[in-house]
Amino acid sequence: MSKTTDEAPQSRFTRLRSTLRLLYHGQSPTAQRFRAAALIVDLAIIVFFILTPLLRENASFLWFDYSIAALLAADLVARALAATDVLRWMRQFQ
Repeated sequence: MSKTTDEAPQSRFTRLRSTLRLLYHGQSPTAQRFRAAALIVDLAIIVFFILTPLLRENASFLWFDYSIAALLAADLVARALAATDVLRWMRQFQ
């Protein structure tokens, strides 16, 4: 089987963006579970920030802090990739 010129294979990057778009904006059960997991992680991050004054003396505080920063950065990158228009997404206040 040969592919025609109309059926160009999707790049890995395009498939990643499509998958992220479906997870962040879709209505499938998988997308709903993904957003529920993201909500739980967001709530855990809020609890961490509330407890930060109590945890600062703990030796592993910086590891948690840097891990949360990396997680938030990954979420922002994923949301930017899921957006159809990145510049419009950057201008929105969500």
